[in-house]
Amino acid sequence: ANSTPFVFPACCPSCATKLIREEGEAAWKCPSSACPEQVKGKLRYFASRGCMDIDHLGEAVVEQLVEQNLCTRSSDLYRLTKEQALTLEGFAEKSAENLIQSIGNSKDQELWRLLCALGIKHVGAAAAKDLARTFRSLHKLVEASLEQLVSIDGIGNHGRKYPSIF
Repeated sequence: ANSTPFVFPACCPSCATKLIREEGEAAWKCPSSACPEQVKGKLRYFASRGCMDIDHLGEAVVEQLVEQNLCTRSSDLYRLTKEQALTLEGFAEKSAENLIQSIGNSKDQELWRLLCALGIKHVGAAAAKDLARTFRSLHKLVEASLEQLVSIDGIGNHGRKYPSIF
């Protein structure tokens, strides 16, 4: 009797962009690629154990990287310098070196991990492995035709106009 109805926000609480809900989806999402919370989530996912497995890049570090505008996308991680890492709270010489080294080590990960880490809709670990096994290089994947993509077992278009990875 004393409760008040929940009023769902129309705009993102982080960046004030109007929220959207895609057809057939239950969740409302912020469509802004510049939204700080979107950027943080993408960086955390990119660096996670199941993706690029970047040690020393936890939630608090990601938070600082975005707040200091050092990273606005995952590719920015690979331009991060030791000097910039030293500006992060709690970072000294060794921790900055460890972070930069771990980011550098992630360049040697398997292709499927990169494909998964990119956060492409409907491309999880299984689909990323299928794509990597089929094309064996990012260049060949980028050059692949629509027909080549949908011919891969598990990738198909599932009744959609475009394959599920698009």
